[in-house]
Amino acid sequence: MNLDLALQSAPAPLRQVLRVVRGDCRGVPLRRLTEVSVLRQLLDDYAPRYPDAKPAAIASQWSMDYLCLIMPAVVGAALELGAEIDATQAAAELLLDQAMPSAIFVDASCRPLSPSEHSALFSHLFTEHLEPFVAALAMAGKVSPKLLWTNVVVVWDGLFTRLEGSLRPASAAHGWLKTRTVQAGQRALRPLQQWEPSPAADLPQEIPVRKQCCLHYRLHKDGPPVWCESCPKLRRQPLEEQLRYLRSVYTS
Repeated sequence: MNLDLALQSAPAPLRQVLRVVRGDCRGVPLRRLTEVSVLRQLLDDYAPRYPDAKPAAIASQWSMDYLCLIMPAVVGAALELGAEIDATQAAAELLLDQAMPSAIFVDASCRPLSPSEHSALFSHLFTEHLEPFVAALAMAGKVSPKLLWTNVVVVWDGLFTRLEGSLRPASAAHGWLKTRTVQAGQRALRPLQQWEPSPAADLPQEIPVRKQCCLHYRLHKDGPPVWCESCPKLRRQPLEEQLRYLRSVYTS
Protein backbone atom coordinates (compact mmCIF):
# COMPACT_ATOMS: atom_id res chain seq x y z
CA MET A 1 0.00 0.00 0.00
CA ASN A 2 1.02 3.61 -0.51
CA LEU A 3 1.64 5.03 2.95
CA ASP A 4 1.99 8.58 1.62
CA LEU A 5 -1.59 8.50 0.32
CA ALA A 6 -2.91 6.78 3.43
CA LEU A 7 -1.38 9.41 5.73
CA GLN A 8 -3.13 12.24 3.88
CA SER A 9 -6.44 11.20 5.45
CA ALA A 10 -4.98 9.82 8.68
CA PRO A 11 -5.57 11.38 12.12
CA ALA A 12 -3.20 14.20 13.00
CA PRO A 13 -1.27 12.15 15.63
CA LEU A 14 -0.21 9.67 12.96
CA ARG A 15 0.73 12.35 10.45
CA GLN A 16 2.91 13.95 13.11
CA VAL A 17 4.91 10.85 14.00
CA LEU A 18 5.19 9.08 10.62
CA ARG A 19 7.11 10.58 7.71
CA VAL A 20 7.85 9.30 4.23
CA VAL A 21 9.99 12.35 3.41
CA ARG A 22 13.12 12.85 5.53
CA GLY A 23 13.48 16.58 4.94
CA ASP A 24 16.41 18.34 6.61
CA CYS A 25 16.31 16.26 9.79
CA ARG A 26 19.19 13.99 10.72
CA GLY A 27 18.22 10.31 10.59
CA VAL A 28 19.44 7.37 12.68
CA PRO A 29 18.45 3.84 11.58
CA LEU A 30 16.10 2.29 14.13
CA ARG A 31 18.22 -0.86 13.96
CA ARG A 32 21.09 1.08 15.50
CA LEU A 33 19.03 2.10 18.54
CA THR A 34 19.95 -1.28 19.99
CA GLU A 35 23.63 -0.29 20.13
CA VAL A 36 24.95 1.13 23.40
CA SER A 37 27.53 3.39 21.70
CA VAL A 38 24.90 4.93 19.40
CA LEU A 39 22.53 5.60 22.30
CA ARG A 40 25.31 7.14 24.40
CA GLN A 41 26.01 9.65 21.66
CA LEU A 42 22.31 10.44 21.24
CA LEU A 43 21.99 11.01 25.00
CA ASP A 44 25.08 13.21 25.03
CA ASP A 45 23.60 15.35 22.24
CA TYR A 46 20.26 15.54 24.08
CA ALA A 47 21.61 16.24 27.58
CA PRO A 48 22.14 20.04 27.17
CA ARG A 49 18.36 20.41 27.21
CA TYR A 50 18.51 19.57 30.91
CA PRO A 51 21.69 21.09 32.42
CA ASP A 52 22.95 19.36 35.57
CA ALA A 53 20.41 16.52 35.35
CA LYS A 54 21.63 13.02 36.17
CA PRO A 55 22.08 10.49 33.32
CA ALA A 56 19.22 8.26 34.49
CA ALA A 57 16.67 11.08 34.36
CA ILE A 58 17.90 12.17 30.93
CA ALA A 59 17.78 8.63 29.56
CA SER A 60 14.27 8.11 30.91
CA GLN A 61 13.01 11.31 29.31
CA TRP A 62 14.71 10.48 26.00
CA SER A 63 13.05 7.07 26.07
CA MET A 64 9.64 8.69 26.57
CA ASP A 65 10.27 11.05 23.66
CA TYR A 66 11.21 8.12 21.45
CA LEU A 67 8.47 5.78 22.62
CA CYS A 68 5.88 8.47 21.95
CA LEU A 69 6.96 8.22 18.31
CA ILE A 70 7.63 4.55 17.69
CA MET A 71 4.59 3.23 19.53
CA PRO A 72 2.01 5.32 17.65
CA ALA A 73 3.94 4.78 14.42
CA VAL A 74 3.71 0.99 14.64
CA VAL A 75 0.57 0.36 16.69
CA GLY A 76 -1.38 3.38 15.46
CA ALA A 77 -0.62 2.67 11.80
CA ALA A 78 -1.76 -0.93 12.25
CA LEU A 79 -5.04 0.01 13.94
CA GLU A 80 -5.98 3.07 11.92
CA LEU A 81 -4.43 2.51 8.49
CA GLY A 82 -4.10 -1.27 8.33
CA ALA A 83 -0.41 -0.73 7.56
CA GLU A 84 2.61 -2.70 8.71
CA ILE A 85 5.43 -0.52 10.03
CA ASP A 86 8.44 -2.70 10.80
CA ALA A 87 10.87 -1.11 13.26
CA THR A 88 13.59 -3.53 12.18
CA GLN A 89 13.34 -2.58 8.51
CA ALA A 90 16.60 -1.23 7.10
CA ALA A 91 14.98 1.95 5.75
CA ALA A 92 13.24 2.88 9.02
CA GLU A 93 14.90 5.81 10.81
CA LEU A 94 14.46 8.02 13.83
CA LEU A 95 14.48 11.65 12.70
CA LEU A 96 16.13 14.15 15.03
CA ASP A 97 15.52 17.89 15.21
CA GLN A 98 18.42 19.45 17.12
CA ALA A 99 18.94 16.19 19.03
CA MET A 100 15.24 15.88 19.88
CA PRO A 101 13.41 12.77 18.56
CA SER A 102 10.87 14.25 16.16
CA ALA A 103 9.42 11.55 13.86
CA ILE A 104 9.79 8.08 12.38
CA PHE A 105 10.84 7.93 8.74
CA VAL A 106 9.77 4.88 6.70
CA ASP A 107 9.52 3.85 3.10
CA ALA A 108 6.31 5.03 1.42
CA SER A 109 5.57 1.51 0.27
CA CYS A 110 4.42 -0.82 3.04
CA ARG A 111 2.53 -4.07 3.40
CA PRO A 112 -1.19 -3.93 4.22
CA LEU A 113 -2.07 -5.56 7.54
CA SER A 114 -5.23 -7.35 8.62
CA PRO A 115 -6.59 -7.29 12.21
CA SER A 116 -5.68 -10.97 12.58
CA GLU A 117 -2.03 -9.98 12.16
CA HIS A 118 -1.96 -7.33 14.88
CA SER A 119 -0.76 -9.67 17.63
CA ALA A 120 2.16 -10.91 15.55
CA LEU A 121 3.17 -7.33 14.69
CA PHE A 122 3.08 -6.24 18.33
CA SER A 123 5.12 -9.28 19.36
CA HIS A 124 7.67 -8.47 16.68
CA LEU A 125 7.92 -4.86 17.88
CA PHE A 126 8.51 -5.89 21.49
CA THR A 127 10.78 -8.88 20.91
CA GLU A 128 12.91 -7.68 18.01
CA HIS A 129 13.10 -3.96 18.74
CA LEU A 130 11.99 -2.85 22.19
CA GLU A 131 13.71 -5.60 24.18
CA PRO A 132 17.19 -4.94 22.74
CA PHE A 133 16.50 -1.19 22.78
CA VAL A 134 15.63 -1.19 26.49
CA ALA A 135 18.64 -3.35 27.35
CA ALA A 136 21.01 -1.05 25.45
CA LEU A 137 19.49 2.18 26.79
CA ALA A 138 19.66 0.89 30.36
CA MET A 139 23.41 0.47 29.91
CA ALA A 140 23.94 3.71 27.99
CA GLY A 141 21.93 5.86 30.41
CA LYS A 142 22.66 4.06 33.67
CA VAL A 143 18.96 3.56 34.31
CA SER A 144 17.05 0.48 35.42
CA PRO A 145 15.32 -1.67 32.78
CA LYS A 146 12.24 -1.78 35.03
CA LEU A 147 11.87 2.00 34.81
CA LEU A 148 12.21 1.90 31.02
CA TRP A 149 9.68 -0.90 30.69
CA THR A 150 7.30 1.12 32.84
CA ASN A 151 7.70 3.94 30.33
CA VAL A 152 6.78 1.49 27.58
CA VAL A 153 3.57 0.53 29.37
CA VAL A 154 2.68 4.16 30.07
CA VAL A 155 3.02 5.07 26.39
CA TRP A 156 1.13 1.94 25.35
CA ASP A 157 -1.79 2.89 27.58
CA GLY A 158 -1.63 6.44 26.29
CA LEU A 159 -2.45 5.23 22.80
CA PHE A 160 -5.80 3.95 23.98
CA THR A 161 -6.71 6.82 26.31
CA ARG A 162 -5.35 10.19 25.20
CA LEU A 163 -5.64 9.31 21.51
CA GLU A 164 -9.03 7.69 21.95
CA GLY A 165 -10.71 10.38 19.90
CA SER A 166 -8.35 9.81 16.97
CA LEU A 167 -7.84 6.06 16.91
CA ARG A 168 -10.63 3.62 16.20
CA PRO A 169 -11.91 1.62 19.20
CA ALA A 170 -9.29 -1.06 19.81
CA SER A 171 -9.92 -2.56 23.26
CA ALA A 172 -8.75 -5.98 22.07
CA ALA A 173 -5.44 -4.50 20.95
CA HIS A 174 -5.07 -2.62 24.24
CA GLY A 175 -5.60 -5.86 26.14
CA TRP A 176 -2.78 -7.56 24.25
CA LEU A 177 -0.35 -6.29 26.88
CA LYS A 178 -2.12 -8.04 29.77
CA THR A 179 -0.22 -11.29 29.39
CA ARG A 180 2.97 -9.91 27.85
CA THR A 181 6.31 -10.65 29.52
CA VAL A 182 9.85 -9.57 28.64
CA GLN A 183 13.38 -10.46 29.70
CA ALA A 184 12.89 -14.16 29.01
CA GLY A 185 9.58 -14.21 30.84
CA GLN A 186 11.01 -12.72 34.03
CA ARG A 187 9.12 -9.42 33.90
CA ALA A 188 5.37 -9.06 33.40
CA LEU A 189 4.48 -5.73 31.84
CA ARG A 190 0.87 -5.11 32.86
CA PRO A 191 1.63 -4.73 36.61
CA LEU A 192 4.02 -1.84 35.84
CA GLN A 193 1.06 0.52 35.56
CA GLN A 194 -2.34 -0.09 37.13
CA TRP A 195 -5.58 1.86 37.11
CA GLU A 196 -7.08 3.17 40.36
CA PRO A 197 -10.50 4.70 41.07
CA SER A 198 -10.62 8.46 40.61
CA PRO A 199 -10.34 10.53 43.81
CA ALA A 200 -12.97 13.00 42.53
CA ALA A 201 -16.10 12.99 40.37
CA ASP A 202 -14.82 15.72 38.04
CA LEU A 203 -11.83 13.59 37.00
CA PRO A 204 -11.76 10.50 34.74
CA GLN A 205 -13.28 7.42 36.39
CA GLU A 206 -9.88 5.75 36.63
CA ILE A 207 -6.42 7.27 37.01
CA PRO A 208 -3.24 5.44 35.91
CA VAL A 209 -0.57 4.85 38.55
CA ARG A 210 2.96 3.82 37.61
CA LYS A 211 4.85 1.24 39.60
CA GLN A 212 8.05 3.30 39.42
CA CYS A 213 8.65 7.02 38.95
CA CYS A 214 10.07 8.08 35.56
CA LEU A 215 12.38 10.67 37.25
CA HIS A 216 10.92 13.51 35.21
CA TYR A 217 10.79 15.69 38.32
CA ARG A 218 14.59 15.58 38.48
CA LEU A 219 14.79 17.49 35.22
CA HIS A 220 13.15 20.53 36.80
CA LYS A 221 15.09 21.53 39.89
CA ASP A 222 13.72 25.06 40.12
CA GLY A 223 10.11 25.95 40.82
CA PRO A 224 7.24 23.73 42.01
CA PRO A 225 7.40 19.93 41.61
CA VAL A 226 6.70 18.64 38.10
CA TRP A 227 5.06 15.20 38.21
CA CYS A 228 3.19 13.05 35.74
CA GLU A 229 -0.47 12.31 36.47
CA SER A 230 0.52 8.67 36.95
CA CYS A 231 3.48 9.36 39.25
CA PRO A 232 3.60 7.25 42.43
CA LYS A 233 5.19 10.23 44.21
CA LEU A 234 2.07 12.28 43.52
CA ARG A 235 -0.02 9.65 45.33
CA ARG A 236 2.05 10.27 48.46
CA GLN A 237 1.02 13.91 48.57
CA PRO A 238 -1.93 15.19 50.64
CA LEU A 239 -5.25 14.56 48.88
CA GLU A 240 -5.83 18.28 48.32
CA GLU A 241 -2.51 18.57 46.46
CA GLN A 242 -3.27 15.44 44.41
CA LEU A 243 -6.63 16.85 43.33
CA ARG A 244 -5.16 20.24 42.47
CA TYR A 245 -2.47 18.68 40.31
CA LEU A 246 -4.73 16.12 38.61
CA ARG A 247 -7.27 18.81 37.76
CA SER A 248 -4.51 20.93 36.24
CA VAL A 249 -3.67 17.96 33.99
CA TYR A 250 -7.14 16.75 33.03
CA THR A 251 -9.18 19.96 32.93
CA SER A 252 -6.69 22.52 31.62
